[in-house]
Amino acid sequence: MSESDERHLVARRAPGGNPQGHRDPAHEVHPAFARFLRAVDEDVRDNLTQDEVDRRLTQLLHAYAAPSPAPPQDTDPAAFETRAAWAAYGSRVVTFWLIAVNTSATAAPRLSHDDINEIAVETVARALNSLRDDSPQPALIPAPQEASARVKTLFLTHCVRHLPFVHECNRLMSEEASLDEFEDMAASDVVPMLWHCTTTGRDHTFHRLGLHQARDVDLERREILALTPAAIRTAGNRYPDVVDPSSLR
Repeated sequence: MSESDERHLVARRAPGGNPQGHRDPAHEVHPAFARFLRAVDEDVRDNLTQDEVDRRLTQLLHAYAAPSPAPPQDTDPAAFETRAAWAAYGSRVVTFWLIAVNTSATAAPRLSHDDINEIAVETVARALNSLRDDSPQPALIPAPQEASARVKTLFLTHCVRHLPFVHECNRLMSEEASLDEFEDMAASDVVPMLWHCTTTGRDHTFHRLGLHQARDVDLERREILALTPAAIRTAGNRYPDVVDPSSLR
């Protein structure tokens, strides 16, 4: 700021012809600021022509008339609309599996009610993701009550595939697990035990649990009893690193 500007800033006089000394703000603009305003006016006058004003107005009107599309949202729920129904179905199936294993003579240690719930939820969540990834058109996956036996077997195969890992993680997180057991993450034998219950264990433990009151057993329970062996066998064929086919004898 120049010395002249500073003097104008410090000493201001009332405009001439104003004996009362009333100040007009328009006449009290600091000279430096006045120069800035003049520069802005000149820039607007030189650059912001009528054509430029029309162009900017047209852009603004087009922006409001046709706003840019919103960014795409996660379409997973829409692509797999029957996910909730499959989650409920899978939870019932895996819970029934674990109850059967829990009552088997070879099951040790026993699973608590909370363990069964946690294992079922995590297993089904993983199986749902695998079912979605397996399907070229997830949106066309029907609800369980409308799905074919092939689709249900595929879903249960994924449940069998993920069950050993979830079961083993649950066991290792318990207070009873020793540090040495963490070295072998494939130690779960829950699938062979389930196969044993399904085929020969304790007079077919699986069937005994499901059909002890045959007249009252619903169709879904009978279907689970029929599909489980096929799902276990398919899992052994497709994922031998998870389910050892030799253990299914």
